[in-house]
Formats: sequence, structure tokens, C-alpha cells
Amino acid sequence: MSGVPWRHVSGEQQVSADEQTPAPGPASARLTLLVVLGTVAGALAFYLGMVLGSSSDIPANTTVLGVQIGGMTRAEAVATLEETLTPLSQEPIGIAAFDTSEELYPSDAGMSFDPIATVDAAEGRLLNPYSLVMRLFGSREVDPVVVIDDAELTDRLDAFADLIRTGSVEPTVHYEEMTPVLNPAEDGRDIDIPAAVTSIASAYLVTSGPVELPEVILEPAVSNEEAEEFVAGPATIAVSAPVTIEVEDIAPQVPPEAIADATHYLVEGDALAPQVDGALLHEWIAPELKPVEEPGNNATFEIDSNNVPVVVPSRVGRGVSDEVLAAAVSNAMFAEGDERVAPAPVTVRDPVLTTEAAAQLGVIEEISSFTQQVTYVDYMAHNLALASEYINGTLLLPGDVFSMNKTTENRDPENGYMEGWVIGPGGIFEKALGGGLSAATTTMWSAAFYAGLEPVEVQAHSIYISRYVPGLEATIAWDGFDMKFRNNTPYGVFITATSDETSMTVRMYSTRIYTKIDAEVGERYGVTANRKIYNESASCSAQTGGPGFTIDVDRVFYEGDEEVERETFTTTYVPAPQVVCGAKPDKDKNKNDEGGDPSPSPSVEPTPEPSAETAEGASTRTLGPIRGTSAPSLSRASDTVWSAPVSRPARGERRAGVA
Repeated sequence: MSGVPWRHVSGEQQVSADEQTPAPGPASARLTLLVVLGTVAGALAFYLGMVLGSSSDIPANTTVLGVQIGGMTRAEAVATLEETLTPLSQEPIGIAAFDTSEELYPSDAGMSFDPIATVDAAEGRLLNPYSLVMRLFGSREVDPVVVIDDAELTDRLDAFADLIRTGSVEPTVHYEEMTPVLNPAEDGRDIDIPAAVTSIASAYLVTSGPVELPEVILEPAVSNEEAEEFVAGPATIAVSAPVTIEVEDIAPQVPPEAIADATHYLVEGDALAPQVDGALLHEWIAPELKPVEEPGNNATFEIDSNNVPVVVPSRVGRGVSDEVLAAAVSNAMFAEGDERVAPAPVTVRDPVLTTEAAAQLGVIEEISSFTQQVTYVDYMAHNLALASEYINGTLLLPGDVFSMNKTTENRDPENGYMEGWVIGPGGIFEKALGGGLSAATTTMWSAAFYAGLEPVEVQAHSIYISRYVPGLEATIAWDGFDMKFRNNTPYGVFITATSDETSMTVRMYSTRIYTKIDAEVGERYGVTANRKIYNESASCSAQTGGPGFTIDVDRVFYEGDEEVERETFTTTYVPAPQVVCGAKPDKDKNKNDEGGDPSPSPSVEPTPEPSAETAEGASTRTLGPIRGTSAPSLSRASDTVWSAPVSRPARGERRAGVA
């Protein structure tokens, strides 16, 4: 309430003599009292009138976000706010953080406008005299009443945060050859959700945004500057010299190359710490440790006379355990000079796969088998026998990837594979070490196909070879490409491989997931004719050739009689040229090489020096049926025996693969 200010002076009032008046008597005092009482009564009546008046209709000049509701009845005010502000309250609000933005709809975030509660606030009774006067004679802005569900809004903002939320990335260090290489740290980012809830609630009905949400930078425990210092210091010192391991009466040295091969660094707590692969270190110095070690063996499986896998127990060995060796090297690798020495006691070397763990792998039944027939040739029988030896007994744990090159390669010409026919440039056959391994590769991939395992790297021949199911075959090339598949099941997969003079069989044992898996081979399409080539070379080998084409093979998974999944594998073969040994006939001298017949030519009987028909590129199939199944075979595992026409060679050196 405004009014004339009162001025009060302290002390006695000083007046002149002629201004003096007689002292008031009793009548004058009564008059003064009546005046005061009348003034108070009038003010009280005026106040009560304002209070009573304030509880009726909405006071004049009352607005909500600029919407005039003054002088309206309660119902009129509610209707007006419903019409004007409710649509506004449903419009989206833009939100943004870092480089990402989107619209937040109030109905999805637990936000709403309450017009009834807003009118209640506008017409509420006031007791403060100043507020009463302003209500009657001044303008008045009433804040809208909104409803915010904190939990629902938090969930909505959390979903937006997931679009941009990243954890911090700690630095890591690994070695490339002998050089430590830093993988740098990265900041993470997030949103301060509680603060963001407050920001959105404050902006609701005030702005359409975008509302910049409070951003949070998540720093890694170890900065890049600290990691760079580690690389220049400890990580470099670690591979600066050998580490000597004192084991009983021997002192083998772990070379720097072994340390680099087996070590990388991860953040632990607030510092980079070495992660040392003790098993890999042990491989490096195993020959030096032989005098103090007695090897054990991992658990594995064998197939009994009823074609059922049986666990072969593991055996604990004696020696320097992987954990002890890793700890010893870790303790000494950051020292220099004569201090790069660590003791390592001889304890037990536990098997990687124990008997108990093997029993839990679910290797309980045959899940697939595949037999590939071949024509007898000495190199083919020899090479399939050697590949079978390398493959037989392979155990894939869940997630393991089988590599044909890694498992079967042997480049030793004395104790390894024989030379045989392989596909050379232009689809023309030539001799090379390991010819015929594509038959072993096809057998392995086909068994994996019927077992439902996941292809990782599978490449068919460039030209079609008629002994194979088109589109369901594979080959390898040492230093070129591999055949790999992954055990994508939760069970172990145990693999057996056997061969005789004219076939190779692979069986896989695990736990059956599907009732059966079939191969559906489609029709050939996109057929292209081959050409005729004349070859006067003394090493020429005639080949009939064949057309190129494309074909689809479907892998179909069944549960009971119902198809539950289907995968399509598409393979395109280029035309295989017809090779004629000798000079081009005179009548063809002025012609280019002729186009061939798009249908396969009949093959001929093999000769002691294999022609293309008996080599890696036979153009028609003259062999027995190819058998592949995802159901258990009816014969026993022992029915197929090793009967290669050559003695089984020593394994020799193994690295990675030509076929």
C-alpha cells in the first residue's frame, strides 16, 4: 500500500510564545479518541471488503504467460487456458548436448500443464493489504502450474544420453616388432541427468528450445601425456635386454623378442601395468626348460566302437607354470643391467583343458559327417593322408576359429606334401607342392556346413571341378587365402579325419542344436562358354575345360519338420579353358582361340602322369556319390581306416599355406 510518508522528529518540539495554545481539556481528548476509532473502523471495513471481494471472480488484469483471464469466472478462465496454453504445453522442446539434438515431447516425458490448478492460484484469497490493493488496481502475472514426473523425465533424458554417452577409453600399449606403440586415451562424455531435469522443467512452456543440457566430460585414469612417458621409459626398458630365469640348476634367458611377443599394457587403477602371456613365454623357452620339466597333457576325446565321444583324461605335468613364468618376467623386465634376473620355482604345469572342463563341453554325439571321393593318384592319397593326420583330434572350444592353413600346412618337400596338380593362372593346371589339398579343404568345410558352423573365410575354386558339389566346396592357397570357420555354438566341437586311397571323411561331434541341416543346390545360371588353347610346351597337360556359371546353395536348418533358418551361399565360376597339347592346326592359324561348348566335356581315364581329369581340375564327375549329412552316420567310426598307399610321413615344419 502506498501513501504519504510520515516524518518523525525526536526530542521536544520547540514553539514560540505567541504560538502557545491552552492545554486540552477532557472534552478535547474524547473528540480525538472518537476520530481515531472512526478511522480504524473505516480502514477495517475497507480491508474486509477487499478480502471478501478477492474471493470472487478472477481479479482484473490477471494474466498467465500473457493470456488475459482477469475478470473472468472460474469456468471461463479454465476454458481460456485450456484453449490457449494446453496446445502449447504439448509442443516438443528441442534438447541438445555435444553435437546431438532431438525433440522431446512432453507427453513422453511426464510433463503436462494443469489449467485448473493455475486458476486456483489466480483466484486464491489474499490477506496482505498491499497485495489486495495491487490485485484491485494493478496488473498481475500468475505463473502456470505444471506437473513434472521426475522419474519419467529422467528416463526420457537417459534415453537421449545413450545416443551420445561414451565411456572414457584408457590408453593401451603393445609392441610392433620391438617398438612399443601407444593406443591413445580418449575422453568419454555424458549428461548430468539431475541437472538436465531441472533445466527442462524450468524451460517448459517458456521456450521451445533447443535447451542445452549440462555436458559432462569423463577423463581417463591415465592421460596421454602419462602414457607417452611410460612408452619412452618402462615399456622401452622392458625389451632392452633378455631376462634371466633361475630355475633349479639352469638359467634360461627370455629374449627381448619373446617379451615383446607376449606383453601388452593395460590400465590398472591409475597406472599402466604389464599383461604377460606366460603360455607364450613358455613356448619361447620350452627347449631350455626341458631338463627340469615333465610334460602333462590336456583332456581330449576319443570315439568308441559305438561312435560315441569319450573323454580322455588330462594329466598334470611338472615344470614352471605359465603364471609363475609371467610373474617372474614381469618382476624383472623393468630393471636394467645385472638386475634383470628373477627366480622361478618348479611346481606343476596344469593342463589348459582339464578332465572336468572337457566333460562340460557337451561333446556327446556326432552332429555331421562328410565324405569326399577322389580318383586314386599317389600324390592325392599321400596328401589327403597327411592332411587327415593334422586335422584328426582337433577340438574347437566355443568361439574358436579353425584355420585350414594353420592346421595343415607343411612346406617341407622331404617330410611333407607331394607335388600335385593345382589351378594355375588362367585356369590352366600346373604342378605345385600340396596339390590335392582342396579335396581335404572341401571335406572340412562341407562337414562344418552340415554342422551349422559359421563361415569366416571360405573361397571356392576359380573354375568348377566336377568331383565337388558346385557351390559347396572350398580351396586354400598358401600365402594367398585360407579356409576358416568359427565354432559359434555354446558347446565344444571335436573333429576326426580319416582317409583311404580314394576318399577322405571328416566327422564332427558336439551337441545337436537343430534336428537336421540340409543343402539345397540350385540351378546353374549366367553360363559362359570356355575357350580352346593350344600349348606346345613339353610340360603341357591336356584338359577338357568347362563353362563358367553361377550357382546358389542354401543351407536350411530344421527343428523337427519345420524350417527355422535359411542361408544362401552364391558362387561364381569362370570358364575353364580347353587345353590342347601341340601346335594349332593350319586351318586355325589365322583364328583366335575358339569358344568352347558351354556343357561339360566327358572326362577320360586317368593316366600315370595325371591329366587334368585326374588332377585338381577334373571337368566331369566320374566318381561315387558325395555324402554329407547333419545326422549321425550309421557306420561306426572305426569302419573307415587309414590305408594310404604311402607310409605316413613325419609332420615336419608347419607354418601357414598353397593347394
